[in-house]
This record gives sequence, C-alpha cells and structure tokens, in this order.
Amino acid sequence: MRFGEKHREVSEEELYRLAARSSSLRAVAREIGIPWSTFVRHLEGKEEVNRRIRKIIGARSEQEVPEDYLFDGEYYVFDLSFLEEPYRIHREVWEQVCASYSRTGANLTKAQVAMEFNIPRQILEACFERYGFYKASPPYTHEHLKAAEDVEELVDQTLEQRQHRFHTRLQNKELDFLRREVEKLWEEKHDRDRLIENALEGAIEGIREAGRAVTRPRAARTGRPWVAHCPVADLHVGRFVWGQEDFGSNYDLDESTRRLVDHGEEVARWIQERRCRCTDAYLTDIGDFIHAVNSKTESGTPLHQDSRNKKIFREATQAKIRQIEAVRPHVNTVHVHTAPGNHATVVEWIVQEVLAIHYESCPGVIVSDNVQPYDHFFIGESLIVLDHGKGVNALSGWKAKASLDVVARKVAGDDYFKARRIYYFVGHLHELQAASHGDHAKLIRLPSFGESDEYETSLRYASEAVAHLFAHDDPSGRIVGEERVYFETPAEAR
Repeated sequence: MRFGEKHREVSEEELYRLAARSSSLRAVAREIGIPWSTFVRHLEGKEEVNRRIRKIIGARSEQEVPEDYLFDGEYYVFDLSFLEEPYRIHREVWEQVCASYSRTGANLTKAQVAMEFNIPRQILEACFERYGFYKASPPYTHEHLKAAEDVEELVDQTLEQRQHRFHTRLQNKELDFLRREVEKLWEEKHDRDRLIENALEGAIEGIREAGRAVTRPRAARTGRPWVAHCPVADLHVGRFVWGQEDFGSNYDLDESTRRLVDHGEEVARWIQERRCRCTDAYLTDIGDFIHAVNSKTESGTPLHQDSRNKKIFREATQAKIRQIEAVRPHVNTVHVHTAPGNHATVVEWIVQEVLAIHYESCPGVIVSDNVQPYDHFFIGESLIVLDHGKGVNALSGWKAKASLDVVARKVAGDDYFKARRIYYFVGHLHELQAASHGDHAKLIRLPSFGESDEYETSLRYASEAVAHLFAHDDPSGRIVGEERVYFETPAEAR
C-alpha cells in the first residue's frame, strides 16, 4: 500500500502486524514514519484495510488506556487531530494542571490554567476532553486515584489544600486592600503638601502687598465699658453660585471678599452708634472661611469653586486685614479668633498665621495662636467657645449640649470653673438656632454669611446672608444687645 510518492510502500501484512502491537492509529503512523494526516487520508481510501486495522487495535483488551491518550509512566501523550505530532505533558505538570482546574482544587478557569502553565488554550481544552477531566472532577489524575490505597487520605489532603488556599487568597486580598489604602494616603499627602505650598505662596504675597500693620493712637472714649463680639460663619470665600440655579443670589470670590470688608465697616458704624465705650472687639470666624481647595472638601466632596487657589488665598487674607483695619480706630484692642471648618482646615490655619505675622508688632491687634479645631476666650466672667459645629445637630438635643460642654471643659481647662456663664457659637448648618442649658449656658448657631451653592441646595441648606453682632457687658460678659447686618448681592450682579 502506497502513501504518496515521498513515502515507502508498506504491505498490508506489515500494517496488520504494526496494528497488533500499537495502541492507536497514530502509533501505527509513527511506526512507519508517515505524518498522521497523510496516513489517515490514504487509509480512508482503502475501506477494507482501514476497517480491519481499527478492529485489530480495538480488540487489544489488555490496553486499558483510551485511544486518545497514553501514559508511559513519565509523560502523558495526547492524540490530537489538529496536530501532526502527539502532544506530550510531563506527569508532574499534568497533575498540577488537574489540581488547578478542579473545582475542589484551585478552581482556576481554563484561561488561567493555560496562562499559568503556558499551554495553548485550544490544546488544553482538547487534552481535558481526551482525558475525560471536568470541573467537577477530583483534583487528582485518574492514575493517582487508581493507585491510591486510602481515598479518605486524599479527601483530607484536598480539604487541607483548600483551607491553605483560602487563607492565602484572604491574605492577598488584605494586602491588596492595604496597598490601595497606602497609595490613597500618599496621594492625599501629595495633594496636602501642594495645598500648603500654594497657600503659603499666596498668603506671603498677600502680606507683601498689605505690608505690616502700623500702630495707631487709641481714641479717647468715656462712659460705661462694653465689648463687641462680631462673628462670621461660613463665608466660603471662592465659592461659585449661580442664583438662577441655586438658592440665593450670585456669589463668587469678589462678592465674598466684599462682604467681609463690608462686615468690618458695619461693625465700626455699630460701635460708633452705640453709647458708652467699646474697649475690645472680637472678630471671630466660625469655620469654612475658605470654601475649598482643588474644588473639593477635605473629605473629597466635589464643590463649585474658583480654581485660582493662590488668588483666593491672597484676596481672602487682604480682605481679612481690611476688615480688622476698619474696626481698629474705634476700640482699644481687636482680637482675632478662628475655629476652622471642615472644607479647608489647614488653609484657614495658614491665614490665621499670616495675620499673626502681619500684626506681631501691633499692640492694638491680638491674633490667637490656637491650633486646635476649637477656640475660646473670656469676656469678663463669660466663657465664649467657638466650634464650627460639624456633627452638632439640633442644639436643643441633649447630645449637642453634652458634646459642647465637653469641648468647653477641654479647651478652657481649669478656667472652665471660673466662668459664670458660657456662650457656645457654632455654624455649619447655615441656619439660625438658639437653645439654653440651665441658666448658665447659651447655645447659638449662626447662619451662613454667604450663599448656598448647588451642593447645599441639594441638601436644602438655604440661609439669609446676615451677620449677628453681640454687645457684652463688662465685667459680667453677659450679652446685653444684638445687631443684625444684612448683605445682598448688588442688583447688577444678580
């Protein structure tokens, strides 16, 4: 029988003899040195010879190995129709392949197994099919199972392996989570470092342009002394508001700094109009003086904001100085205190430091060097506590009263027990609230000094732009008068 011009002629008797000692047609083709595809094509043309050879191979009952693969003790040999030569896989590799694919093993997908052991996907699938190995198969080869004397031991090994893989994967998951958290912290640190750098540059420029404060002679005053406390809450310098879209009126950097300067002028007018002698004025900030940095809060909430960070820092600092300068001629001493908010805490602290440098040689202005998130001071026998108010809900609730009392005790220390009364000032919710705790404590929430942006509109935070000015008796420190200053956006800017 001929198999083409390039191959030698083989008699039918030789073919039958080779078939009698071979396990498959591929083995016969290999014996006579003819490519598998060529051998099958010519054999199919000889129907009788083809039928008899297949019968001889099929009758070899002593071969307990299927025709599609052969195991010689070291290698698994797979008979794949789309390959000219058998595909050989070492025993140890095939055992790992089976253990990796089995559901009770590593439970990898075929794609993962193919990538892990560098086996082409098509060949791997064909090998599994020839071998009769499925996802539900045990994580051992057929030969391993046949040779095992104690199946229970294999089951125990499988459970131990699964437990080990579970803990390994769990540890890997935890490591991945920690790795992501570390990367996030490094990114936040980078943003914070850049924020501080920009803030310092902008603030320093503000100092250079404003120059150092000049000491002024104090105006002579007569009458009963009193003290002015003039807080500003939630100014949000640099916020963008479009009045047609959000609650309130148009609001931007120019409008927010204008309101702060106007606040100082209104405080000066109020002090002049009140009778008696105003000895001290406390210009305090109840947080969120700066709206945001890089258009988001410190917790990552995106906000509508002027993105010119350096310009914001410079103009905010200069506006704060102009506010102080408007009040200085009418009192003996101006005191500046800040309780940072939750939008740009570090920037508000930097602005406070800039003011301290600007007024360090000016005895008529005292800037608090407080670095805590809360601040305090005494007016006569009354303790004044400043807290931005994030986390402090309805002031009439016992939780709010208890938490503010904790703050007062911590910031005032032993001086807490010297106070005849305590006034707590908070902001954050942009609305006016008031409550009392016995006859010794008053809780006051101040409305926002600015306008509500898109985010606050979605939270239904709507407030009237108003500042509350408080007159305290000296020496008792009791509030004996109040003035309200209303601010509106100019008509042409609405």
